[in-house]
Amino acid sequence: MARVSATAAQLREQFAAQVPTSLHHERSLAVLEPLQPLFATGGLLRGHTVSVQAAGCGGARSLALAVAAGPVAAGSWVAAVGLPTLGLCAAAECGVDLRRLVLVDTPPADRWAEVLAALVGGVDLIVAAPPPLTAADGRRLAARLRERGTSLVVVGEAHRRSALGADETLRVEAVRWSGVGRGHGHLRARRLEVVASGRGRAARVRRMALWLPDADGQITRAAPVPEPAVVLRHPSGGAG
Repeated sequence: MARVSATAAQLREQFAAQVPTSLHHERSLAVLEPLQPLFATGGLLRGHTVSVQAAGCGGARSLALAVAAGPVAAGSWVAAVGLPTLGLCAAAECGVDLRRLVLVDTPPADRWAEVLAALVGGVDLIVAAPPPLTAADGRRLAARLRERGTSLVVVGEAHRRSALGADETLRVEAVRWSGVGRGHGHLRARRLEVVASGRGRAARVRRMALWLPDADGQITRAAPVPEPAVVLRHPSGGAG
């Protein structure tokens, strides 16, 4: 793992020295098998922006790290920008190889677009929690991402208030922990209900449940919660 604190110009030089250029030329970045149904093509298309959100229930950052784990496992480098409370243990538990993770300090509010642009092309994937970008900055950054083939995972909902946009959106709708009994026990597994949507080929809404992690510390698919049965009764009181 490398930690980078520099101006945007210095950032380019540091990445040239620290991060080898990716030799992958595939059209998409691999994601972990349990997460593949969340993506319209089964993977993270290069140059695309994915927004990872949570409906007030948490879990967005862990899901973003799980998305990053797939490309890292396939040999890509990932840069995390503006995530000062990112837990390295949590990243490792989500499957991110810390030897291929670069941490970039939070840029000044007026330098975010410049810093993100400096990373594009130097790594295959950027995970960031930026403030809303201006329309001009958003358009330039989106064009640069498409041109250089770097994908961007935005943690939070800043894209809604900027021109950056999102090609695909993963939204955590519910989180449930298991393992604690009546006042005792340990949190052992976390179940996330995730809804995926997007634009173009990703417009069809996809829903699935994930263990992140399961009781063995792995990322696995969870069985859907069965809907309660509907019992119809006749006015006489009998079931029909």
